[in-house]
Amino acid sequence: MSDDNKEKSEEPTGKRLSDEAGKGNVPVSREVYSCFALLGSLVVILYVAPFLLHNFIKINRTFIERAHELPVDGDKFADLIMAVLKATALAVAPIVIIFVLLGFLSSYMQNGLIWAPAALGRGGIAKLNPFTGFQRLFGLTNLLEIVKGLFKTNIFTAISLLLILPMVNEIEIYPLLPWSTQMERMGVVILKIIMAALLVMIPIALADWFYQKWNHHRNLRMTRQEVKDEIKQQEGDPDIKAKIRSIRLSKMRGMMSQVMKDSTVVVTNPNHYAVALDYKEGYGAPICTAKGVDEVALFMKELAKRFDIPIYENPPLARALYATIEVGKEVPVTYWEAVAEVIRFVYKLKGKN
Repeated sequence: MSDDNKEKSEEPTGKRLSDEAGKGNVPVSREVYSCFALLGSLVVILYVAPFLLHNFIKINRTFIERAHELPVDGDKFADLIMAVLKATALAVAPIVIIFVLLGFLSSYMQNGLIWAPAALGRGGIAKLNPFTGFQRLFGLTNLLEIVKGLFKTNIFTAISLLLILPMVNEIEIYPLLPWSTQMERMGVVILKIIMAALLVMIPIALADWFYQKWNHHRNLRMTRQEVKDEIKQQEGDPDIKAKIRSIRLSKMRGMMSQVMKDSTVVVTNPNHYAVALDYKEGYGAPICTAKGVDEVALFMKELAKRFDIPIYENPPLARALYATIEVGKEVPVTYWEAVAEVIRFVYKLKGKN
């Protein structure tokens, strides 16, 4: 095999991309997931946190304000614990639903809906190989993720400091404020940090997504031989197709030889179209006995010479007859005059009136 075939210089085909997607091998950006996680946090703080805080206070108020009334015997205490767990689950459920939906949406926006059950068991025992794990750990992709992680950590730390440092003096008086006020002010600070982080993460996520897509295509590049093999699998071996075509052409030639024997004339283009007509006096309009294009048209001309059938070259008429008349059918009335001229030409050659 030549070096050109060995080098993966060809872009991945649609089939290659589709096959890899079926295995779960698709371009995925972790930064896009991070953006959606920040967006989820924003939604939770703005819309869910007040409801969650209200339920949290309601649950704990029972234990703090009426602690002396709480049952301590087995059944009633178990019922109380179950009620607390149920209330907690209902309070936390919206947060879980929001993050699950955003996780699904972030995946859908990157690659659409993909069903890849093979990805669940991908790797198998190979994942336990320490050498393979070492390669993954110190590979280019992992090193790039480490660099991105350090960069994001520094950015978020800087953003947090810029937003918190001006509030250092206020933080000293927080213990003197009501608990609800403390939570409200801390919520505002966290909200500002998340919004600033989101503004920074969006361009990072976009850049990372385009990089992941480019890198995915680069990793799936194919050699010329792989492309040829895939074409053979999809369309069949060219040699076999050529043999089948040759057999069909041979059968068609045999049948055409039989039907063209008694034809009166062959109208040609001269090389690309051919229509054989049979005319018998007293039997109405001429009938099409055969027609063909390209190789078939050339073969019809060979048969015409073999059977001493006159050949009449008229490109417009040949194309028109080929397009409008079916084998075994009479010539349409539209072309009677033009075909009559052809018949006169034949009769003149044969010395008939």
